Amino acid sequence: MTYRAQPFVILADTDEGVARQTRHNAASAMCLADDWDEAGYRNVRIVDQDGVTLDRRQFRETLTLVKVMRGRALALA
Repeated sequence: MTYRAQPFVILADTDEGVARQTRHNAASAMCLADDWDEAGYRNVRIVDQDGVTLDRRQFRETLTLVKVMRGRALALA
């Protein structure tokens, strides 16, 4: 059996109900959430691998690349 990371669950409210998709990659989850927000979906949120529900801003803050880039910007200042 191969190891698979727990998926991220992306949720949003639509006129028809709740849209739900899963992604195994954090960056992919963030891209889908951004796409849904731009498409006008409401209350876009991501459930992380620990079961914590975050809005797009909160989730973006947890991404490793964001943390690395902020650290580099602070080092340059």
